[in-house]
Amino acid sequence: MSWPCLPGIVRRCCSQLDDEPIDPPAPTFRRQRDVSPGGLTCLSHPTHAPEVLGSPFEQLDMPILELVLSKLPMEELLVSARGVCQEWRSTAEAVAIHQFQEQWCLDSVTGRPRALGSLLKLGRDSFVTRRSCGSVESISALAVAANVPTAQLKRTNSLMSEHSLHSRDHIFVPVGDVTGLRGEFYFCPVIGRQFVLFEREGVVGVYLDPAAKQAAEAATFAKLALLLSKGLRVDLGMATFYLQNARGDMRQAVTLHQQDVAWDRARRR
Repeated sequence: MSWPCLPGIVRRCCSQLDDEPIDPPAPTFRRQRDVSPGGLTCLSHPTHAPEVLGSPFEQLDMPILELVLSKLPMEELLVSARGVCQEWRSTAEAVAIHQFQEQWCLDSVTGRPRALGSLLKLGRDSFVTRRSCGSVESISALAVAANVPTAQLKRTNSLMSEHSLHSRDHIFVPVGDVTGLRGEFYFCPVIGRQFVLFEREGVVGVYLDPAAKQAAEAATFAKLALLLSKGLRVDLGMATFYLQNARGDMRQAVTLHQQDVAWDRARRR
């Protein structure tokens, strides 16, 4: 047990509770057979009760221990309080997860993070939902379908190029408002990153304002149309037409254009 950190922790906790002084233990009398020189038996002098081995804080009831540790910041819980003893370790971890839940106004969060220290780093970019992706979909098309910026989708999933998407069967889409939602701690071994995963039901996208959502969709679609026009060497209007028919899927738009070119060549023969 590493007790050096204990007095400071308890002092900071107790300063936030009641300021009433704690009375010292009352003296107790113990009847002992004290034979005096005259052969008389008398009571010995009052002495305090024998001191319990170890720290008295080790014998705190669980509700009291949870109340004391709840007054500590999360960093103190994970760095100092977890190193006191096994009981403090489990209680401090439970209190830290509860503080994380209250910090983000979650209804509940299940599981346990792979590393407790990640609770200090988890933010809004770590709140995600899972979406399956096909082998023919592109990052841009997935970003449009998920209503998130392409750069943010790449950063969340550690996608460097289109080729890195082909080895995935699902991607993680950032979640906007998580208030009142139920999540679970999930560590992705492919990305090597800790997430808080939410079910798709009840999840709100990144853009909460309808006007901002519509503007973001229009801007993303315009960029895709411009890229498609340069790639196919057609005017912007034709590229927009194919992209609309492909519902924002760049690969499907290219396929539609190739089919039209092949049909036009066959008709001219």
